[in-house]
Amino acid sequence: MATEIVHTIAASGGDYTTLAAWESAQQRDLVAADEIAVAEIDGDISVTFPHLDIDGWTCDSTRYILFRPTTGNKYDYVAGTGSKLVRDGTDNYPLVGRSGVQLIVEDLGFNTGGANQSGGMIGFAMDALTFRRCVWFGSRYMQGMSTSKNTLINCFVVQDTYSDSAGTAPVRDWNCKNVTAVNKAGFGAFGGDIIFHSITASNCVAYNENTKTTYDSYYNPTSVTTCAQNNNGSTALGGSHIDGVVSGDFVDQANDDYHLASGSALIGVATDLSSDFTDDFDGDTRSAWDIGFDEFITGGTTYTLTCNSGSFAVTGSSVDLNASRKLAANSGAFNVTGTDVELTHQTVESYELTCNPGSFAVTGTNVDLTASRLLTANTGSYTITGANVDLLPVYTLNVNPGLYTVVGSNVDFVKSSMLSAASGEFTLTGSNVTLTAAGDVWTVVSPVSTTWTQQPTDSTPWTVQ
Repeated sequence: MATEIVHTIAASGGDYTTLAAWESAQQRDLVAADEIAVAEIDGDISVTFPHLDIDGWTCDSTRYILFRPTTGNKYDYVAGTGSKLVRDGTDNYPLVGRSGVQLIVEDLGFNTGGANQSGGMIGFAMDALTFRRCVWFGSRYMQGMSTSKNTLINCFVVQDTYSDSAGTAPVRDWNCKNVTAVNKAGFGAFGGDIIFHSITASNCVAYNENTKTTYDSYYNPTSVTTCAQNNNGSTALGGSHIDGVVSGDFVDQANDDYHLASGSALIGVATDLSSDFTDDFDGDTRSAWDIGFDEFITGGTTYTLTCNSGSFAVTGSSVDLNASRKLAANSGAFNVTGTDVELTHQTVESYELTCNPGSFAVTGTNVDLTASRLLTANTGSYTITGANVDLLPVYTLNVNPGLYTVVGSNVDFVKSSMLSAASGEFTLTGSNVTLTAAGDVWTVVSPVSTTWTQQPTDSTPWTVQ
């Protein structure tokens, strides 16, 4: 198996500050080296003039160039967060590749706008160019050079920036598989008519917020297999295709969330492409094979996440809510954020995380809530932040009505500790904070910050210093 050679592209703190510098330094024969050359994008990276010309490489289908975000930075169009490439608008062809190049791009955003609207991210003469689980937005068009060499898989494309009577279309000359593509109201080339131009399409959906005047949403396609479109006046696709897609087929079409809603007409009617790929935009496994970038997941335990007069947000690369969980917020906010947030199943135990009416936030790379935890906040704030936060049995952490904050790269709570604050502040800060004494009760009764320091022996209780 080929070895990944990984470099980070970041404005600061990475191995390179530009993709052009990385490409120039790293170009080589990947087949002979038996390597995959990986450029991990951290934040926003410009594709600057002159264009990124990927040349001087030798690749094949198993030893290739790979662009992807740094861990936890998959691009989210609705939230506007994650890593993306930003096109230099002065260049018609910001991303090109030469013969011998095989490039795969995963989980990145592409803001392809700019003053020069006539070009997008271009495959040019690459042997193969594949985008997986990516988001394109902001350009008049994204043009490939060959439907046999350039492929989009599980991608979301949205035209949200340009409108004119000429040009081409958001997606042109690509082999599109499970792509969801949208023209926002008032935007798009050819009067906002065309979405897919001269493509090969399987399991794709076009949703045009504009009413057709001249051209169809699928214009001059090479082939169309189990695809869908909304009723914007375009000529019916006919056959096994769906022409009556409505906003209710999606979770929140008005706010650009094109994940499939329960009961969507797009569920279970697509062609099985498992010989090519088995996941969807979010990394979920496809089974029923739905149209578009999202696979609707059904079955198993039902989870109820509720919010009355407040907000509830779960954000992360991998968020897994398993059985017997109740998460609720009344007149407040509940946030779970992280790369890997896992609430594990217990056959008897259940977890209740509540906020009334304050704020409750858990943030970290790996947050693991195991049996017998009660975390509450009344008219206050409760925050846990760290790379590895592990709450073990029998902890009660509460604040009424003050502030409770735990900050550190490794915070470990063990054995029967009760931490509380009344009208005050309790702060633990450090790279390695460990609470070990069984049964100790620490309190703050004055409205000032207090630092607790352990005495020389573990058997002596912690005292105020």
